[in-house]
Amino acid sequence: MICPRCNSNNTLSAAAICDQEIQNISGSGSTSGGESVYTRGTSKTQRAEALTADEPRRPLGGILLVLLIAVFCMVPCGGICLSSIIIVAATGPDPVTGAQVGDVGQVPLLFWSLLAFIVIAGLGIILSLRAGRRYRSRHQAWTLKFRSRYYCNNCTAIFQG
Repeated sequence: MICPRCNSNNTLSAAAICDQEIQNISGSGSTSGGESVYTRGTSKTQRAEALTADEPRRPLGGILLVLLIAVFCMVPCGGICLSSIIIVAATGPDPVTGAQVGDVGQVPLLFWSLLAFIVIAGLGIILSLRAGRRYRSRHQAWTLKFRSRYYCNNCTAIFQG
């Protein structure tokens, strides 16, 4: 492939460069306190980084949404459910007076809090799956474009072939 900028034929395909210059790294060890540690990541040269700079990133939306559900829905709903179960379990006649103890009216609250949790968790799962599909579609389009990308070793131009 001839570089359109400097007319050099000293070019390489982006895929060939990235195959050689991107490496997945991982390692494990222990701290001075005796705790085990594990790390992993990707090592890229500057050239490979420039060639893949426009690659779509995985969405964090699904993970953040699940955390938000856990904090803002599961904790309050769990508290409501637990208190409702305790109140309903405490229902029964007072041994001294024979009067009804506890509030049976909490049972609908238990139902609605569980239903709210199920609906919000379901929406989180649906949105997470949609974000994953959009990412795969964008990444597939990027991959097709990437396969026809070249790098000039003479003038460092990146161009489509």
